[in-house]
Amino acid sequence: LPDGKILVGGAFTRISGQARRFLVRLNADGSLDASFTAFPDGLVMAIAVKPDGRLLIGGDFSAISGVARTRIALLSANGAVDPDFDASADGLVRALAVLPDQRCVAGGDFASLSGVATRGLGILYVNGSAMADFPGRLNGSAHSIAIQPDGKIIAGGNFTMVGASLLRNK
Repeated sequence: LPDGKILVGGAFTRISGQARRFLVRLNADGSLDASFTAFPDGLVMAIAVKPDGRLLIGGDFSAISGVARTRIALLSANGAVDPDFDASADGLVRALAVLPDQRCVAGGDFASLSGVATRGLGILYVNGSAMADFPGRLNGSAHSIAIQPDGKIIAGGNFTMVGASLLRNK
Protein backbone atom coordinates (compact mmCIF):
# COMPACT_ATOMS: atom_id res chain seq x y z
CA LEU A 1 0.00 0.00 0.00
CA PRO A 2 1.20 3.58 -0.49
CA ASP A 3 1.66 4.01 3.26
CA GLY A 4 3.96 0.96 3.45
CA LYS A 5 1.35 -1.28 5.06
CA ILE A 6 0.76 -4.81 3.74
CA LEU A 7 -2.53 -6.61 3.07
CA VAL A 8 -2.58 -10.38 3.51
CA GLY A 9 -5.45 -12.64 2.49
CA GLY A 10 -5.64 -16.42 2.65
CA ALA A 11 -6.68 -19.48 4.61
CA PHE A 12 -4.73 -18.64 7.78
CA THR A 13 -6.05 -18.55 11.34
CA ARG A 14 -3.11 -16.86 13.07
CA ILE A 15 -0.72 -14.11 12.06
CA SER A 16 2.07 -12.43 14.03
CA GLY A 17 1.19 -14.77 16.90
CA GLN A 18 -2.39 -13.51 17.11
CA ALA A 19 -5.67 -15.17 16.20
CA ARG A 20 -6.86 -13.57 12.95
CA ARG A 21 -8.54 -15.22 10.01
CA PHE A 22 -8.58 -14.75 6.25
CA LEU A 23 -7.61 -11.03 5.93
CA VAL A 24 -5.28 -8.70 7.84
CA ARG A 25 -3.32 -5.55 7.36
CA LEU A 26 0.21 -5.40 8.68
CA ASN A 27 2.23 -2.33 9.53
CA ALA A 28 5.45 -1.78 7.59
CA ASP A 29 7.38 -3.49 10.41
CA GLY A 30 5.24 -6.65 10.11
CA SER A 31 3.18 -6.06 13.24
CA LEU A 32 -0.59 -6.47 13.11
CA ASP A 33 -2.48 -3.25 12.31
CA ALA A 34 -5.31 -3.36 14.87
CA SER A 35 -7.05 -0.37 13.24
CA PHE A 36 -8.01 -2.50 10.21
CA THR A 37 -11.57 -3.68 10.91
CA ALA A 38 -12.48 -6.11 8.10
CA PHE A 39 -13.34 -9.59 9.37
CA PRO A 40 -14.45 -11.90 6.54
CA ASP A 41 -16.15 -15.17 7.49
CA GLY A 42 -14.31 -17.15 4.81
CA LEU A 43 -11.32 -17.42 2.52
CA VAL A 44 -9.91 -14.29 0.80
CA MET A 45 -8.10 -15.22 -2.43
CA ALA A 46 -7.91 -11.90 -4.29
CA ILE A 47 -7.12 -8.32 -3.31
CA ALA A 48 -6.96 -5.23 -5.51
CA VAL A 49 -6.32 -1.67 -4.35
CA LYS A 50 -8.22 1.13 -6.06
CA PRO A 51 -6.40 4.43 -6.69
CA ASP A 52 -8.43 6.10 -3.91
CA GLY A 53 -7.18 3.52 -1.38
CA ARG A 54 -10.34 1.43 -1.20
CA LEU A 55 -9.84 -2.34 -1.28
CA LEU A 56 -11.56 -4.92 -3.45
CA ILE A 57 -11.52 -8.40 -2.00
CA GLY A 58 -12.74 -11.67 -3.43
CA GLY A 59 -12.82 -15.28 -2.34
CA ASP A 60 -15.29 -17.60 -0.68
CA PHE A 61 -17.02 -15.61 2.07
CA SER A 62 -20.62 -14.62 2.77
CA ALA A 63 -20.09 -11.67 5.12
CA ILE A 64 -17.50 -9.10 6.14
CA SER A 65 -17.73 -7.98 9.78
CA GLY A 66 -21.35 -9.14 9.85
CA VAL A 67 -22.35 -7.32 6.63
CA ALA A 68 -23.64 -9.71 3.95
CA ARG A 69 -21.33 -9.81 0.92
CA THR A 70 -21.16 -12.90 -1.28
CA ARG A 71 -17.61 -13.63 -2.43
CA ILE A 72 -16.76 -10.04 -3.43
CA ALA A 73 -16.68 -6.78 -1.47
CA LEU A 74 -15.36 -3.24 -1.53
CA LEU A 75 -13.84 -1.94 1.69
CA SER A 76 -12.70 1.47 2.84
CA ALA A 77 -9.01 1.86 3.58
CA ASN A 78 -9.71 1.04 7.26
CA GLY A 79 -11.69 -2.12 6.39
CA ALA A 80 -15.30 -0.92 6.65
CA VAL A 81 -17.66 -2.40 4.05
CA ASP A 82 -18.63 0.13 1.37
CA PRO A 83 -22.46 0.24 1.45
CA ASP A 84 -22.66 1.63 -2.11
CA PHE A 85 -20.94 -1.39 -3.71
CA ASP A 86 -23.15 -4.46 -3.65
CA ALA A 87 -21.74 -7.20 -5.85
CA SER A 88 -21.96 -10.98 -5.63
CA ALA A 89 -20.62 -14.07 -7.33
CA ASP A 90 -22.19 -17.53 -7.42
CA GLY A 91 -18.77 -19.21 -7.16
CA LEU A 92 -15.25 -18.62 -5.92
CA VAL A 93 -13.59 -15.30 -6.88
CA ARG A 94 -9.91 -16.00 -7.57
CA ALA A 95 -8.65 -12.76 -9.16
CA LEU A 96 -9.46 -9.03 -9.19
CA ALA A 97 -8.10 -6.02 -11.04
CA VAL A 98 -9.11 -2.38 -11.41
CA LEU A 99 -9.57 -0.80 -14.83
CA PRO A 100 -8.47 2.82 -15.49
CA ASP A 101 -12.14 3.95 -15.35
CA GLN A 102 -12.50 2.38 -11.85
CA ARG A 103 -14.58 -0.62 -12.95
CA CYS A 104 -13.49 -3.97 -11.53
CA VAL A 105 -12.58 -7.12 -13.45
CA ALA A 106 -13.29 -10.32 -11.55
CA GLY A 107 -12.18 -13.82 -12.41
CA GLY A 108 -12.92 -17.17 -10.85
CA ASP A 109 -15.12 -20.24 -10.68
CA PHE A 110 -18.45 -18.50 -11.18
CA ALA A 111 -21.24 -18.58 -13.75
CA SER A 112 -22.64 -15.18 -12.82
CA LEU A 113 -21.69 -11.88 -11.21
CA SER A 114 -24.35 -9.80 -9.52
CA GLY A 115 -27.00 -11.93 -11.22
CA VAL A 116 -25.61 -11.52 -14.75
CA ALA A 117 -24.41 -14.60 -16.66
CA THR A 118 -20.70 -14.09 -17.32
CA ARG A 119 -18.82 -17.33 -16.76
CA GLY A 120 -15.30 -17.17 -15.34
CA LEU A 121 -14.59 -13.51 -16.09
CA GLY A 122 -16.67 -10.35 -15.82
CA ILE A 123 -16.70 -6.63 -15.24
CA LEU A 124 -18.39 -4.86 -12.35
CA TYR A 125 -19.39 -1.21 -12.42
CA VAL A 126 -18.49 1.08 -9.50
CA ASN A 127 -21.80 0.24 -7.74
CA GLY A 128 -21.24 -3.54 -8.03
CA SER A 129 -23.66 -4.23 -10.86
CA ALA A 130 -22.28 -6.42 -13.64
CA MET A 131 -21.76 -5.52 -17.30
CA ALA A 132 -24.40 -7.54 -19.15
CA ASP A 133 -22.75 -7.41 -22.57
CA PHE A 134 -19.16 -8.25 -21.57
CA PRO A 135 -17.80 -10.38 -24.46
CA GLY A 136 -15.07 -12.13 -22.45
CA ARG A 137 -17.00 -15.09 -21.05
CA LEU A 138 -14.88 -18.19 -20.57
CA ASN A 139 -15.54 -21.92 -20.74
CA GLY A 140 -13.66 -22.29 -17.46
CA SER A 141 -12.23 -20.01 -14.80
CA ALA A 142 -9.76 -17.12 -14.65
CA HIS A 143 -7.12 -17.45 -11.93
CA SER A 144 -5.13 -14.29 -12.65
CA ILE A 145 -5.86 -10.91 -14.21
CA ALA A 146 -3.64 -8.01 -15.25
CA ILE A 147 -4.58 -4.71 -16.85
CA GLN A 148 -2.38 -3.24 -19.56
CA PRO A 149 -1.75 0.54 -19.58
CA ASP A 150 -4.27 0.91 -22.43
CA GLY A 151 -6.98 -0.80 -20.32
CA LYS A 152 -6.90 -4.14 -22.12
CA ILE A 153 -7.43 -7.19 -19.92
CA ILE A 154 -5.01 -10.11 -19.68
CA ALA A 155 -6.40 -13.25 -18.02
CA GLY A 156 -4.89 -16.61 -17.25
CA GLY A 157 -6.50 -19.70 -15.85
CA ASN A 158 -8.23 -22.93 -16.65
CA PHE A 159 -10.11 -22.31 -19.92
CA THR A 160 -9.79 -23.08 -23.63
CA MET A 161 -12.30 -20.66 -25.19
CA VAL A 162 -13.10 -16.98 -24.74
CA GLY A 163 -16.03 -14.83 -25.77
CA ALA A 164 -17.40 -15.16 -29.30
CA SER A 165 -15.74 -18.53 -29.81
CA LEU A 166 -18.10 -19.89 -27.16
CA LEU A 167 -21.10 -18.72 -29.12
CA ARG A 168 -19.90 -20.28 -32.40
CA ASN A 169 -19.40 -23.67 -30.77
CA LYS A 170 -22.91 -24.00 -29.32
